[in-house]
Amino acid sequence: MPEITNELIYEVLKAIQADIAELKEPVTSIEQAQLAMRSHLAGLVTSDLERDADLATLRACVERIERRLELQD
Repeated sequence: MPEITNELIYEVLKAIQADIAELKEPVTSIEQAQLAMRSHLAGLVTSDLERDADLATLRACVERIERRLELQD
């Protein structure tokens, strides 16, 4: 079994630090992609809510027109 020295520990820590540095870029890229997807999803939800509001307005208008024209059952 090799002797554990400060130099050996230092080399292992340097290797760990290098591995972590390699992971930073892909993680940052993934975070940016996730943020873009969240923004896009928020836009879709907003659009869906606006469409629902428009549909509710149109339904109310149609119901009012049907009442005025006495077309309701």
